[in-house]
Amino acid sequence: MKKLFLSSFYVFCLTPTYALTLVETGQTKVELTGSLRVNVSGSSTRTEFADGTTQRVSRSPAFTNDSSRFGFKLTQNLMNGFYAVGNVEWRFRGTSDSRHNFDDIYTRQLNAGIGHLQYGELLYGNILSIADEVRRTDLANDLTISYPLLPALHRRILQYTNAIDPVRIGIFYGGESKRNGLGLDLTNHRKNVWGTGIIYTHQINESNSIKISSGLVREQFYHRQAGGKYTIQTYAVGASYIYRDTTIAIDWEQRKTKDQIMSHDKRLENDIRFALVQQLTPRWRVYGQYGRSLHKFHRPIGSHTRETGYRYTIGTDYFVIPQYVRAFVEFRQDYRKHYTNQIFQRKVKEQITAVGVRVYW
Repeated sequence: MKKLFLSSFYVFCLTPTYALTLVETGQTKVELTGSLRVNVSGSSTRTEFADGTTQRVSRSPAFTNDSSRFGFKLTQNLMNGFYAVGNVEWRFRGTSDSRHNFDDIYTRQLNAGIGHLQYGELLYGNILSIADEVRRTDLANDLTISYPLLPALHRRILQYTNAIDPVRIGIFYGGESKRNGLGLDLTNHRKNVWGTGIIYTHQINESNSIKISSGLVREQFYHRQAGGKYTIQTYAVGASYIYRDTTIAIDWEQRKTKDQIMSHDKRLENDIRFALVQQLTPRWRVYGQYGRSLHKFHRPIGSHTRETGYRYTIGTDYFVIPQYVRAFVEFRQDYRKHYTNQIFQRKVKEQITAVGVRVYW
């Protein structure tokens, strides 16, 4: 059973780390998963236009939901190394003008499947795919800059994963879907999606370890009004190095979109990110993230646009109650410049500060 639950951990390695065991009898284990995630955050944005005018917008601090979630995880031991798994997770989201973002509940994950201790696992449903494990810099709490170009959660996909030490691999495929990961209707429905990922982990010695990962996701969507279809293809690589209490990480992602607005148009997005984390004590750490981006859009007829920018986050968190209650303070700055046909249009500087808490169970 110990090997079974260790293997099942990899299936749900991107759900909340902690879980409360509700039932554990014989070959069956049912757990309550999730966490309460809230913060008080405020922001200010300054936009400087090419004509010299400036616009400032500030949002006063307000109590906000930060992806609070709850769910259940089932692991059922079968025989001869086989087991069944199931997972459901609900999240809160904002659907009105309120700033607390507790207006609605939607099903974030809903999947089930079968696995074998040696031959891997096969799952179907709404899944945080293998692509979500590629990122190495997503180490902050609320104000992370690691917004992935590589899409992580997919609806109605069939995914196979296997861990063959020291490598974990996965591949998935999904057909048509009219909803996105937030459970909302897509403007352009998905025609199909497929993706793959690989994660290599090497423990050099008790003080040093490295992890290298890569992934690819290709999606096709229907044009709701124009007809036809367009394609989004995303690549990503990541690496992290841990030396005792210090973690250094890097991610690079590129997304290419073709024929989205009109035939032969092209959108190119590049994103590179770095992260540094220092564990000061077993309960207290400090961290920082820095990223640069370049987004370009080219169309056969009409204007071309380009956006460049950088952003960073600094923060610290502390486990008030080890494993269960974590408090944090973070600051993020985002700076972007916009051009049309190589002519400067505006630059935007946004600053956000958040004080929050996460309660795990």
